[in-house]
Amino acid sequence: MGELMRAVKCFFRCPACALSVMLSPAALGDRRVVETLKQTCPDVDLGSLGFYMGFFLALLFVIFCIIAYLFFNVLRVFMMHELIIVSIERLLI
Repeated sequence: MGELMRAVKCFFRCPACALSVMLSPAALGDRRVVETLKQTCPDVDLGSLGFYMGFFLALLFVIFCIIAYLFFNVLRVFMMHELIIVSIERLLI
């Protein structure tokens, strides 16, 4: 868990560098990217940064999917509740 947290901190410190390493491992061959990452994130293993960033983004995606699922279920229940109330009112009139 410590490596993941360090990678996330590195992502927030230098998002462009972290994403370039995650999307293209060949970016580690670029001296500017490596120097920038070593200056901003000296405690992160550059070889595994792409893996941990991909894992973090996948975890973030799953969390957002769960939030959307819950939101739309609450919305569905609310709409069904309104529909039931309208149906009952029509029966009473």
